[in-house]
Amino acid sequence: MLWIFLYNITHCSCIGYTIVALIVELNSIFLHLRKLMRIAKVDQKHQVYRMNAVINLLTVVTCRFVALGWISYGIFLSYNDFSSLYLCLLISSIGVMWIIYIMAFYHLMVTDFLKTAVDQSRCSEKQDSKCVSSNNGSVSNNNENENLREKSE
Repeated sequence: MLWIFLYNITHCSCIGYTIVALIVELNSIFLHLRKLMRIAKVDQKHQVYRMNAVINLLTVVTCRFVALGWISYGIFLSYNDFSSLYLCLLISSIGVMWIIYIMAFYHLMVTDFLKTAVDQSRCSEKQDSKCVSSNNGSVSNNNENENLREKSE
C-alpha cells in the first residue's frame, strides 16, 4: 500500500482515492483504544468498553468497508485510465485488503459481541461452577479460583 500511496503522490494521480483510503485511519483510533483497554484488562461489560466497541464497529463498517467499496467501484468504472502494471497492483492490493477487513471484522464481532453474549447466556442457563470472569469476559471455573485462593493462604 505504501508504494501505491507514494506513486499517487509523486505522479499527482488518484489523489481522491488516496484521501478516501486514508479515512481508514479514523477507525485505527478506536482499534488502538480497544487494544489498550484489553491490555489494561478493562471488563468487556464496562460502559466505556461497550461504547468503544459500538463506535469501533460503526467505524469499521463506514471507514473500512464503505471506503474500500467506493475505491473498488471507482477502479471498476475507470480501469482504462490505469496502466496494466498499476491496475494489477491495485486489484491485488484491494483483494488482499478485502480479505483482511473481513477477517478483522469477524474477529471483532466474535470477541466483542458474540462471545460476550454466548458467555452471558451460558452463565444464566447454568448456575453451576462456570461463570463469566470479570477480568476478560472469558469463561473460568470457580473451583480453580477457590483452589488458587487456598494455595495462596
